[in-house]
Amino acid sequence: VVVGALFMKNGTLTAPQLVTYLLYISTLLTSISRIVEFMEQFQRGMTGIERFIEIMDAPIDIKDEENARELRDVKGDIRCCVVYDSGRVYFTTKGGYLYSVGLNSNGTFDHASIKSIQIGSMSTSTPVIYKGRLYVGCSGKGYDWDGDSGSGIAVVDVSGGKLDIIYKASTPGYPQAGALVSTAFEAATGKVYVYTTYNKNPGGIYIIEDSAGQTEPSANNGDLYVPEKAYQQYCISTICADSEGTLYYKNDSGALIAVKSKAKLPEPPKPDYKPDWPGGSVFGPGSNVPTPPTAQMPVTGGEESILPIAMLIAGAVMLLALRHKKRV
Repeated sequence: VVVGALFMKNGTLTAPQLVTYLLYISTLLTSISRIVEFMEQFQRGMTGIERFIEIMDAPIDIKDEENARELRDVKGDIRCCVVYDSGRVYFTTKGGYLYSVGLNSNGTFDHASIKSIQIGSMSTSTPVIYKGRLYVGCSGKGYDWDGDSGSGIAVVDVSGGKLDIIYKASTPGYPQAGALVSTAFEAATGKVYVYTTYNKNPGGIYIIEDSAGQTEPSANNGDLYVPEKAYQQYCISTICADSEGTLYYKNDSGALIAVKSKAKLPEPPKPDYKPDWPGGSVFGPGSNVPTPPTAQMPVTGGEESILPIAMLIAGAVMLLALRHKKRV
């Protein structure tokens, strides 16, 4: 526009010619922009395909042991994660059983060591183990998921390879997800706290107090958080906690809910993470998760510089063409 105005001042171009030029250049640059965008998308797509092929062609390191024996006679589907503690693995089944299996030195099952106990009519909860005590959710009688039917958290003695129910703590509904065990106050009170959700309205958080040697549910058990009416729904979500004691979970209302702690928590340990990339680590604001230093991050793009250069070249060519036409 500036160059065109100078040409108009010198009488080289007229106003209609400048307007015509601007319309032509706009159309041309739009086409160039689309071509550049297509090239960028094509290059990114090819990069994605190459990475996908690399992953698919990568050799599989995990292989079944020769002559490996399957674990049979398990009653019900396994819908939970399998956890390991002190040489044994633990899992629950939808038949309502908790299983414990020893492992051989080569990682295969010790079939002679299989133990199981029925903890409810069904269970999809992943067990959590702390100091020889296992915490797992289970449903009540039949398919009645109400708390007064026996749904709750089973506390099981697994010390020394045992598998004995110590007691069951009732919950408002069936805890289908794995529980969260907090040891933040153990040093001061000798208590651990088990946080769990349950698959029934209002879909809140229930807290269970436990300690070493305890053989029956605590009178301090109860609702930790009940959502307001707009967010009351069924829930099969696990619970996550940050270093400040805030609990995060979601239910079928579609909302992510954060429950803030009112208690003063002990100071969290400082991270001792040591990255394996050169230059040390950089921590994001408010986060203990390290990210690579900026200097080590890959620089993507580069094609963006093509567009302005192409625009300048196209503009110069158009102006010269119009000027040549005027002279002719």
